[in-house]
Amino acid sequence: MRILNVVIVVFLYGTFAGPVLSSNSDHKYSQATFGAEESSVVSKFVMPPEPNAETPEIKALCQAFINPNGHASNAHCVAPAHYESIGDAALAAINGALFNPAHVDGNSVTVLVNMMAVVQCGEDSDCSVLWRLNHGHQEDQFGTNYSVPQPIIESVEWYPQFSDKLEWIQSDRSYYDVGGVTFMVSARVDETGQSSKTRVEYTTTNNHYRDYWARETSRSLKKVDFIPGQVHSEPAAMRFYEYWVDLKSTPYIRPINYAYSSRMQSLGNGPGPT
Repeated sequence: MRILNVVIVVFLYGTFAGPVLSSNSDHKYSQATFGAEESSVVSKFVMPPEPNAETPEIKALCQAFINPNGHASNAHCVAPAHYESIGDAALAAINGALFNPAHVDGNSVTVLVNMMAVVQCGEDSDCSVLWRLNHGHQEDQFGTNYSVPQPIIESVEWYPQFSDKLEWIQSDRSYYDVGGVTFMVSARVDETGQSSKTRVEYTTTNNHYRDYWARETSRSLKKVDFIPGQVHSEPAAMRFYEYWVDLKSTPYIRPINYAYSSRMQSLGNGPGPT
C-alpha cells in the first residue's frame, strides 16, 4: 500500500485557514469542509496497489454526514466496476479524518456532504488523489472549483425511504450487488439556501412504486434547509443532486432524462469505468 503526498488543487473552503462564511439577511452559514492537513482526507488516504500508468482517471463518489464534532458518520463511496478498491480507500480516509463542521448562526450542525476522490496516474505510475466537495455534475458551468449545497440534517429520515439507503450503507453489501442507483433527483438551491425547481433526473427501474418514490423524494427536497453552495468562496445558486439505492432493486435501465444517463455511468450503471 502506498501513502502519497498529494495536493488538493480544487476548492476546499476552510481546509487550513478555517471556514468561509456566507450569509443572507437572516442567517450566517459556513459549510463543512476538509480539516487541517494532518487530520484531513488527504493525509488519511492510502493508495491501493492497482492504479498504474495505464489506469484511467478514477472517481470515487462519496457521501457522509459530517457531525458537529467534525467526525463523519453514515459514509459511503462508490467507484466504477473493477476499481472498487479506490472507493474503499476513499471511505477509509473519510472515516478516519476530521472535518471542519458546518455552522448556522454560530451553531455547529450536522450536514450531508457530497465529496469526490479523483485518482490520476502519470506515465511513471506515480498516482495522486484530488479531493473535491462536489460530484462533478456541474463542472460545465462552474469548473472544478465549487462546493455543492449541503442539506442540514435534523432527522435521519430526511426524505422518504432514506432509511433504505442507510441500511445498504451499514450492510457492507457491494453497491453492484443491490442493483446500483435506483433514481437521481435534484433541486435548485439559491444563494440563501432556499430550494425550488425540484425534478427527477434519472431512474433505472420500470417499477411504478419506485417511480412514485422518485417523485416524492424530488418534492421533499423543497422542505430541506440547505447551506448554500459556493463558487470561489462566494454563495452561488446551483443544483443539489441526491441518489437513492434500493436494497430490493434490480438493474433495469430506463432513463427519464437522457442528458443525465452519462452522469450515472460514474456511479457504476454504465458500461465499464468512466
